[in-house]
Amino acid sequence: MKRSNKSNILYWLKGEDTQNFGDFLSEYLVSRLFFGYRADVSGVHIIGSVMDDMFVPLRAQSGHPVVFWGCGIREAGGLSREKWPAVEIQAVRGPLSASELELGAFAPQGDPAFLLPALYRPQKLDWLAGKSICVPHFHDKRDDRTLLAASGCDVVVRPNIENNEKALTDVIDAIFSADFVLGSAMHACLVAAAYRRPFAYWRADTIDLPFKWQDISQSLNIPCEFVAGIDEARRHYDTVIAPSIRLPSLLPSLLRAPLLVRASGLIDVLRWHQEERADAGTSPTALDDAQALADFATQQQRLFDGILEELRTSQQRLRELERLPGQSSDHQRSLLGRVLFRRDGKPARGLRRILFHNNGKPRRIFRSWVIRQGVPTPPFRQWMESEDYLALPKAHRRPSSPPPFTLVPSAFGPSTAPAAPSDRTLAGKLTPEGRRCVLIIDSVYPTPDRDSGSLDAINFVRIFQRMGYSVYFVAKSHFQSKALNEIARAAKESLERTGAIAVDDTYASSIFDFIRANGSLFELVFLSRVHHGGQFFETVRAHSRHSKIIFNTVDLHYVRQRREGSLEGNRAKIDEALHTRERELDLIRLADAAIVVSDEELKLLEEEVPGAPVYEVRLIRDVPGRRADFAARRHIGFIGGYRHLPNLDGVRHFLDSIWPLVLRELPDAQFHLMGADMPDDLRRRTDRGLVFIGHVADLRETFEALRLTVAPLRYGAGTKGKVISSLCHGVPCICTSIAAEGMRLYEDGGILVADDPAEFAKLVVRAYRDEELWQRLSDSGLRRMRERHSFDTGVARMKTIVQGLGLAPPPPP
Repeated sequence: MKRSNKSNILYWLKGEDTQNFGDFLSEYLVSRLFFGYRADVSGVHIIGSVMDDMFVPLRAQSGHPVVFWGCGIREAGGLSREKWPAVEIQAVRGPLSASELELGAFAPQGDPAFLLPALYRPQKLDWLAGKSICVPHFHDKRDDRTLLAASGCDVVVRPNIENNEKALTDVIDAIFSADFVLGSAMHACLVAAAYRRPFAYWRADTIDLPFKWQDISQSLNIPCEFVAGIDEARRHYDTVIAPSIRLPSLLPSLLRAPLLVRASGLIDVLRWHQEERADAGTSPTALDDAQALADFATQQQRLFDGILEELRTSQQRLRELERLPGQSSDHQRSLLGRVLFRRDGKPARGLRRILFHNNGKPRRIFRSWVIRQGVPTPPFRQWMESEDYLALPKAHRRPSSPPPFTLVPSAFGPSTAPAAPSDRTLAGKLTPEGRRCVLIIDSVYPTPDRDSGSLDAINFVRIFQRMGYSVYFVAKSHFQSKALNEIARAAKESLERTGAIAVDDTYASSIFDFIRANGSLFELVFLSRVHHGGQFFETVRAHSRHSKIIFNTVDLHYVRQRREGSLEGNRAKIDEALHTRERELDLIRLADAAIVVSDEELKLLEEEVPGAPVYEVRLIRDVPGRRADFAARRHIGFIGGYRHLPNLDGVRHFLDSIWPLVLRELPDAQFHLMGADMPDDLRRRTDRGLVFIGHVADLRETFEALRLTVAPLRYGAGTKGKVISSLCHGVPCICTSIAAEGMRLYEDGGILVADDPAEFAKLVVRAYRDEELWQRLSDSGLRRMRERHSFDTGVARMKTIVQGLGLAPPPPP
């Protein structure tokens, strides 16, 4: 389908190789009915359950509204009143959305999919004659055989389609040709209704967004009911749907079009409308309302004037730039450069809109040009060297061969390639002779005696040193050397005692400046955490083009944030998780390799970013084992840093809901709370048996006194270091499913799992009393730790990843 280069239509998965049938209808409607660009808005949605706070960007709140037309509310209360001034609603999907937004009974209603018969005449597929089709939800991962068995249908037609018009129309043809459509993908049912084909809602494993189904059902004047299989579906259609279904007229919505309407598309819709009227009678419609037609013409003129004014503004700015001092240098620029590029090398506004989406993601034409054929020749080079370009999501992928850029000025000279690492200086300090270098950027200097994340960070330093690398470590939050507190200063000194070089403001005024000046020194850059190391990805890519970048997720931050928001019912945190997800997945796509700590996260990313180079690297720990036996141990413990909010929530949950149940059976038991940064409100608790240990520098002796540990986490992500540390010391752990996820550990791996507070308490009591069970858990946990989480295992895994990047690990020191 033809797509406008300037389209600011928004929908889920836009630009991705795999599309969702329902959302991708947006592109078809634009190609046949609308011109896809509108001035002075943040974007336009014309399909989907997207009327929600999460789809109202900050830009929309500063005079650039986001426009909704024919869309629906995701859930009641989803689009808060605070966001109403930042949106423009021209039409809605159904009466529930209209009621939720207080639009009144006369608001145009109907899903734009109902316009398809006016714009596309399907082909009849003979091979589907007399057959029923099942259209599962986009996220339904069951294979076809399982779906056919569950639904009773003859054929499975999936809504997961390629990013092209034929893939879209193939699904429409299948729906039109089938004898019956049974769908848990809502727009499969709506397209069937539009073409007058029998259909029913399929009750699959889960019903996503119940509000949208209720909304569209009221729009169609049918009950919102789901069926289990094809036989029930046929009866339900004949007795319930067919007698009552009534499609809403889309003409009122079209007269409130959010975009300029194509003349050809308008003629198609009017012709189809007249045919429908001939079949159903001649009752008055919106076309008989002279005022409505006048308003439509006025609105279309206003949209056209807005685009025209934007073009005039762009042309005026270009003329002003041409009159700036030094314009004689224009004679040295090509005609293309003078017309399309500003003097600073950035493209003119119109060109930016042709090449990039509003969110900064390059359009397909530009991705093809840059990524597949290499970087284009001047005048693009100057702009593609700039931070503005490299800060755009997905803006830069290093070609397989070095790009033909002019070298960026650096500490080694403006235009000559730097010498070998052993000959370079770094802020007056020589790089160790003959050593290859890795740069690690993380949040803080690691404090392995205070939190599990720091233990992981220091272990990566040790792993790279074992592999023969000289390690440079940048702590984003500790870069200002004079601002370090006592703990951070001690952590820095401890890091330096390992042989790593701690880079701070004595090397450069900022981390960005350090990378610009010295980035090419490093053959490997290890960026930890999306909002810390991940912040510097674009700068590293720009100034260290030969370096391989490994993105260390630590845990998937967006998963943790989303779970926290869902647990608290906090929409702001859920919105924050969506923004984090976008950045985190972009880093995973763009990095040369990304690492996660659990197989659960690996499986999730295989679905979220298929084909991305993601590797599982399990948490690495020393495994000291145990000395004391069952009888010598008495206490139950929790270990964790309390600045990490999932730990604090888990402890409070345990003390409030689980510990009282444990005390009924074990009245003399003690619960030891260990870990740094314990808040005062927690220390003020007076629960029976509660003992505050606080920060423990060496956990070995502390673990020897514990019979069990607990990990009662209710949200979080990744592998939990507290569980691994406990098992490495031979202490069984009672976990929630969140705490246990991704480690493939159960009773044969040293842990017991329960989420219900009563069941959790029963497992604590059982493991505390049963010596035989305790011994089995302790032994199996130690065995698993030595097999999977030892330091040597971590070194071998990282060597494999580095070799996969085309780098031969340097010889060990």
